[in-house]
Amino acid sequence: MAKEFDGPRSRRRYDRVTGPFDGFLEAPVLVYDLNVGGCFVTSSEKPLEGTTSILKIKLPPEDWITVNAVTLYHFEHGFAVQFLGLDSDTEARIARTVAALKR
Repeated sequence: MAKEFDGPRSRRRYDRVTGPFDGFLEAPVLVYDLNVGGCFVTSSEKPLEGTTSILKIKLPPEDWITVNAVTLYHFEHGFAVQFLGLDSDTEARIARTVAALKR
């Protein structure tokens, strides 16, 4: 998934890791393309664009985090979300996970 947006014309602002990560959003989901700004969620259920949800993500080795996320757009197998109002601890935990898995 990450490869299609890489390159000099990419709009991405943050380093990301592909995953998958275990997640929970009213049911178990898988999380991909994780970064401090958001992620992609694979799920048969797709919240309407603009819907705010509570998403839990298992970060190795940081354990579970809980984030508020707004649905941006849909693809066939899931949807992209942007994280809202991350506290500094949660943002740091995501950043550490991304940095560790990029090595």
